[in-house]
Amino acid sequence: MVIQGKYIPRNINKILKLGVESFTVNDRSIKVGQPLGVFSGYVFDGVVQQGEENATPVPVWETDGVQAGEARYKDINGDEIINGSDRVNLGNVHPDFI
Repeated sequence: MVIQGKYIPRNINKILKLGVESFTVNDRSIKVGQPLGVFSGYVFDGVVQQGEENATPVPVWETDGVQAGEARYKDINGDEIINGSDRVNLGNVHPDFI
């Protein structure tokens, strides 16, 4: 990239081939076609308000359902349960520009 005669180097990487399509180590997803160092997680969707407890999708790690004041997460696949299928890529550890 060149801006007003100055060169700004971009940091770009992409996994081209693996023995499998993808795998996850801790919160880091390693997948063909994605940059190395991508981390995934749940998308925060606000705080559960009083009276919304029954209408809020329940995370699998919550054994007693959700209570007012707890974090609410987006139900990406629409199955009314927050689980591993609702994880999305949140970013990666590498800067866009060096």
